[in-house]
Amino acid sequence: QQQQQQEEMDRPTANKIACQNGKGIASLCRDDLLKIFSYLPPVSLACCSMVCKSWNNLVKLSTLWQGAYTENRKSLLAVCGEDFASKLGLSVSNLGKTTNWETQCVKEQHRALLLCGSVTIADWKGHSGRVNCCRMGMGTIVTGSSDGTVQIWSTSSLCNLGRHMTPKKSPIVDLEFDEGKIIGLSETEVCVWSRKNGQLLRCIGGQSQRSFCMGYADPEIGIGCGDGTIRIFDLYSSRCTRIFRSGMSICELQQLCDSSGYNSRPASQLGFSNI
Repeated sequence: QQQQQQEEMDRPTANKIACQNGKGIASLCRDDLLKIFSYLPPVSLACCSMVCKSWNNLVKLSTLWQGAYTENRKSLLAVCGEDFASKLGLSVSNLGKTTNWETQCVKEQHRALLLCGSVTIADWKGHSGRVNCCRMGMGTIVTGSSDGTVQIWSTSSLCNLGRHMTPKKSPIVDLEFDEGKIIGLSETEVCVWSRKNGQLLRCIGGQSQRSFCMGYADPEIGIGCGDGTIRIFDLYSSRCTRIFRSGMSICELQQLCDSSGYNSRPASQLGFSNI
């Protein structure tokens, strides 16, 4: 049986035979490939450059991206109009000076989408208090509010899929969710709800300091506290297993993330320093 499997693996495929006989795409010369690639839009050109090393070198070392950049500018000018084009600095005659046409093309595309892209905005009232945090994923939006509630919404129908409240009606300051549960952080406790039936599974308390942020990587929850410590709790036993001291006195930890470790950022230097 192993010999049969090895023979099947070694047997040349139809594509390999076609290439060997000069009938596959590998038989095309460089000029033919360049001609085909020149008709592609930027996204398709980027995909082709990731197929293999030879195609990547062909796209990178040719003028294909410069041509795609020029054509993309023409289409942006046609879509955005003269007013938006002037804000973007778009002009077919003024292409600018760059050696990285691919990056320049992506940057201008992003700027154009931000200024004149097609956007649909849905607005609805979901909480009686201020919305403190929001997470989106798997076709779902989950919001936490100062009124002590967590609400779940569908991104397609915009309908409310569920509502949960903390036992003490404490404001929700941070939250996370996955396929099976929703984890909400209030100032003094963590509440875990089941997404299947909405039942409150457990409350994890015991932190004497005010909580500001949370990072979740099953089975652990990291909580950033007002005394500059990061307290790690086991989600299922509710025990505090570790305490990391950041050395930031009277500094509120504002952000925790990453399943492989916990990164903290002091509020006083938010945006300027990572620890």
